[in-house]
Amino acid sequence: MTPAIEYQGELHVEDFLNGYALHRRKARRGKASEVLSIVVGVPLGVAFVLSHPSLATTLVVLAGVVILLLYGRWETRRRLRRSFLQARACRIAFHSRFDETGFRTTSAIYDDHREWTDLVRWVQDENYILLYEADDLFRTIPKRLLDADARLAHLGELLATHLGPAA
Repeated sequence: MTPAIEYQGELHVEDFLNGYALHRRKARRGKASEVLSIVVGVPLGVAFVLSHPSLATTLVVLAGVVILLLYGRWETRRRLRRSFLQARACRIAFHSRFDETGFRTTSAIYDDHREWTDLVRWVQDENYILLYEADDLFRTIPKRLLDADARLAHLGELLATHLGPAA
């Protein structure tokens, strides 16, 4: 039996936002959304080019698209930040333990246990690990809380054993 991995700490608002950003980068996108983007985007782009727009019109349209994309990103981060600040359970110190049966996280206001079969996959980058309970429901684990490389490597092995390789 492999030894348990334990850590404790607090989730900061930047951890919450960066975990969501990692989720968006690694999210599974359905074939239908990819096909729809191509089916709609290509004809619109071709129609715009064939209409012989002036350089000024082209720049205004491109600026509008960029502004909409930046606003969407800003608004998403604002809503996530607000949600984090509203949810007391996200902001308090906790203790987590991973072992052969799954993991358990406790704090002053909750005690949560999940078996490995409750999780569907995991992803990671250089700073975070995300544990997925469903396609859009995940837990963010800042790697800074696992202060030793050996513990981080051991957790990666434990996750890979029970959930398969990182997606």
